[in-house]
Amino acid sequence: MIPRVVTTAGPPWESELVDRARFTGSLRIVRRAFHPAHVQEALRRRRAQAVVLGAEIPWLSPRLISAWKDRGAVSIGINDAVPSRSHLLEEWGCDFVLQVPDPEWAATVLRSVTPPPEKALHQTRGPRVLAVGGPRGAPGRTEVALGLAWMAAETGSCLLIEADNA
Repeated sequence: MIPRVVTTAGPPWESELVDRARFTGSLRIVRRAFHPAHVQEALRRRRAQAVVLGAEIPWLSPRLISAWKDRGAVSIGINDAVPSRSHLLEEWGCDFVLQVPDPEWAATVLRSVTPPPEKALHQTRGPRVLAVGGPRGAPGRTEVALGLAWMAAETGSCLLIEADNA
């Protein structure tokens, strides 16, 4: 699943993030927020999992960041102006605070929103059913099924049923 993000529209860094998301396909910008209500709406409708916000946004406050986190969103603060604003973003409760002059800042945003595969497996609720199929006599189905079962067993119990139709 591709992470969905709301950005605070307008700052110079936003176009680089949008370009990186478009180029890599690893992030989906679902809303460009010009007002805090836009962020709230996207989070309320569960359209977004994270908010990427700029330190220069005049309407930003610790109360807003707290409200977004209460809705389960990851908050990523971007500072491209005054270094003291980074400290302020940290105090206000941003999960990550990044400096734009760092050439890897956009890649860091993508990594911070995308859970690693093992974390994604832990977040799955309830039983999982995986089906591995192929035409009769096709090689590799059992090996693929065993590999998937082995990976799933690392995060909890797993039952593998091989139901080849002979």
